Amino acid sequence: MLALTDKDCLGMRSQLLNDELFNTDHRLKATLRIALASTILLTPFALDNLVRNNYMLGLGLLAVFFSIGLLIWQFHDENRAVLVLYALAPALVIFLTVTIKQQGMIAVLWSFPVLISYYCMLDDRKALLANLLTLAVILPQAWQFLDFDMASQATASLVAVSLFSAISARATRGYQQCLKTHAVTDPLTGLFNRSLLNVTLKQAWCQHQRTQTPMTILLLDLDHFKQINDAHGHSTGDHVLAKIGQLLQTNTRLSDTCFRIGGEEFLCLMYGAELENGKRLAETLRQKINSAELLEGWPVSASIGVACLDDQESCDDWLKRSDEQLYRAKHCGRNLVSG
Repeated sequence: MLALTDKDCLGMRSQLLNDELFNTDHRLKATLRIALASTILLTPFALDNLVRNNYMLGLGLLAVFFSIGLLIWQFHDENRAVLVLYALAPALVIFLTVTIKQQGMIAVLWSFPVLISYYCMLDDRKALLANLLTLAVILPQAWQFLDFDMASQATASLVAVSLFSAISARATRGYQQCLKTHAVTDPLTGLFNRSLLNVTLKQAWCQHQRTQTPMTILLLDLDHFKQINDAHGHSTGDHVLAKIGQLLQTNTRLSDTCFRIGGEEFLCLMYGAELENGKRLAETLRQKINSAELLEGWPVSASIGVACLDDQESCDDWLKRSDEQLYRAKHCGRNLVSG
């Protein structure tokens, strides 16, 4: 059995947040749309050059079409970035090189959409690499075949477009990451919210199926929380919930993932933990909550259900079993751990 380290689990959670939060891969869609738009826009130019016996430009465009065809064919392949870097980008550079040689400044205009498109199809680092390589080939051609004024203006404008595209793409990615984080984070407690729960449990279930790594759920519910809201108001109840979130973050491992999944209901997923480890942590949390004096003059307690993933059960059955254990703890008098 392979053990998961804290670093492994944090990496899994980071990848989960970055790659699996939304079903739609926007970069994938952008790549397909750019490929289709390029085909539609460039086809008349390719046909025109071939009809006029301008075979160099025509063949250059055909190479671009071939690369675009590969992209569309491998649309859902995880290696599409490799195709962009090693097929489409070289084809575009060759096309631009030939075009600048024959058409001069008019051909430089084609470089602008090329530089921008890299940031739509690739991550920032690969897009910057593609931009630098493209500029490294195109700019010497511009200085060779254009006069000084044209070449200097082309250089300044191409570098500016590349630089502004990089800045814009970086800012956009930052905004996207911020939105993703807010979408999956409970603002009151700082824990993950329910939107990420199913994907996280499924990932843990798959990890268990591959490596037999034990996975344990702690399902925690505050006892008589409605009475706190009724007696002291919702703002006081929110204060208690925020304190519970801090307590969970402080007393769980780095590799554990904690969620607020309902009003006063929390879940902790323990990677690499057997049932007994889960019960020990649950008992620690129960005691911490019970003795924390979260609300002056009012005892706050929690009931916790613990369930370790069995080999033959599904994610839904696993979660249901933790809920049954929580119900058992409630039924037996509350302020208890059941597992």
